Amino acid sequence: RIRVAEQKRQEDDKRRQAQILAQKQAEQQRIKEEAELLDRSKKVDLQGKRGKLQINLQWKSLDDLDLHVYDPDNNHIFYSSKQAICQNSLGQLDVDANAGSGQTKTPQENIYWDSEAPEGTYKVEVNHYTYRELSSCPFVITIIPELGERKVYSGRVVGEKSTVTVA
Repeated sequence: RIRVAEQKRQEDDKRRQAQILAQKQAEQQRIKEEAELLDRSKKVDLQGKRGKLQINLQWKSLDDLDLHVYDPDNNHIFYSSKQAICQNSLGQLDVDANAGSGQTKTPQENIYWDSEAPEGTYKVEVNHYTYRELSSCPFVITIIPELGERKVYSGRVVGEKSTVTVA
């Protein structure tokens, strides 16, 4: 009895160790993919207009990710509401990749304010609208204000129709 119980305990330990190892390897792969995407984003020209404020989304798959931005008046700019006026300034989505035909492996989406960037707090989200390739899709958001430093955020949306708040 003691020998059987000991063997079962050892087998359970081996199974747990294998699970832990698999989880660590998967996490290392995710980190590697995000680092590669961040590195690539530094070398890629951003699509869309620059304006006084530009918010750009990049990813690397045929999936359809969507950029959603809520301006300081809580207007929602995204694929089905491409423009909004806030503080007499027009924000607009001018690049919407992988939405229908003509998919690319290096897609971008872009929202910008041409005349003035409204003052206040913005909310930036990424939605995994259509799964075609990656159920867990890494992305990079680049925010470029007229004044100040460019900010780059990386993240991942997991599962079709899921949404991640980025900034």
